[in-house]
Parts: sequence; structure tokens; C-alpha cells
Amino acid sequence: HGQGTEIIVSLQFDEQYTRLEVQDNGKGNVEWQEGFGMNAMKERAMNLQGQLSVYTKPEEGMLVTCTIPRQTEIKDGLIRLLIVDDQPFVRESLRTLLDRYEDLNVVGLAEDGNEAIDLCGRLQPHVILMDLDMQHMDGVEATKKIKQQWPHIRVLIFTTFQDTEQAVESLRNGADGFLLKSIETLELANTIRLIHKGGTLIDQGMSHKIFEKFDEQKETPQSKAAAYELTAREIEILQL
Repeated sequence: HGQGTEIIVSLQFDEQYTRLEVQDNGKGNVEWQEGFGMNAMKERAMNLQGQLSVYTKPEEGMLVTCTIPRQTEIKDGLIRLLIVDDQPFVRESLRTLLDRYEDLNVVGLAEDGNEAIDLCGRLQPHVILMDLDMQHMDGVEATKKIKQQWPHIRVLIFTTFQDTEQAVESLRNGADGFLLKSIETLELANTIRLIHKGGTLIDQGMSHKIFEKFDEQKETPQSKAAAYELTAREIEILQL
């Protein structure tokens, strides 16, 4: 029914992950709805701490991407987490949900960027869940300062707002991932594991919005990257 005449399958190996891409040249879909089969495959990928995504637009066919991180042992047994959010309920809820996983350990909570920087020096977390809109110091600025002092600490932006400019600025300042708070708990836990292992992940809808802005400007890929001051690596991250 997709009227495709060609399917391209590619398998890529990296130090952090293995990625499978299946793309056709069919008519695409305006509104894509996942069926039972796709949901089952997505769940299996999540159980392996990976993700499966579908991208489709009219006249552009369909692209299915499955990314699975390498199965390596976690150093010291636990992933030390710092949760940064200005809402006490959100902080406590995330701690309750994530502490249920044996390999995740929430070692600290911060209400703004200033407190996050102070706790980084004392607690040395592996991964930070960073909100964006906070008083005193927002997540974008906090990410920049943390990465300057502790480049080994991984920062995962975790926000409610689908702000393209903030997403780009966060990447520019060193963020290792960008997720929306509507994500399911299991998928969040798997993303934390992926980020901790050195991988990167950006919410699929956000990455599409960034490139849609690029398309609107009708510029070459090189000038698009320059317009947003993105490096080649940051563009590559968006395409994962």
C-alpha cells in the first residue's frame, strides 16, 4: 500500500552502538500511527536499552531506525544521577521512579543551575537530568559551566518545552541528549544508560523540527550548520 519500489537496508557499527536503518521510496504518510508489530519491536529494542523510531513524510517514503547500545558492564555497578529541576514534585517523582532500577542511583537533587554546579563538585555524578527553565541559572548556562569544569559528566536535557532554539543552544554548550518529559519511564532509564555509555540521543520530534527549519531556509547543509553555529558532530548527533 506504500507504493514503494525499492528498500535500502544499512547496518552501521560504532564504538558505542549498532544502528540498523530500513528505508523505502514509497509515498510516505501524513499521519503515522504505530501498529502492534511496530510497538512490539520498539519494546524489544527498549529492553536492550535501545530505541526504534519511524520517520515519514509525504513523497519521502519511510525510514525505520533501530539503535542498540553495546552491552558493556557499568563501571562501579551503579550510574550516579543528579536531578536538576525547579519543581520539587518533579524532582521527588523522578527520584522515586528511577531509584527502582538496580543500576540507577539518584545521589542528589538541585533546584537550579547554581546548586547543580555545587553538587557536581561534591557528588561527582555520572549523568545529570537537566531542566531548562529555572530561576537564577537556567539549564543551558548550567550545562555550559558544568561541561567546562567536568567534561566527563554527561548532561541529558529533560524538559517540557519543544523549543528549537534552546535545543540547539544546549547542544552547542555540550549537552549529550535532549528529551521531553512526556517520555515513558522505561525509555528514560534506557536513555540514561545510553548516555552514560557515551552515546547521544535527541528526541525525534525535536531533531525533525531543527532540520525543518533548515529546509525552510533552503540553504546548503554547510551554510545551515553555520547559521546555527553547529559543528559537524552536532549535526551528526541530530541525525542519529
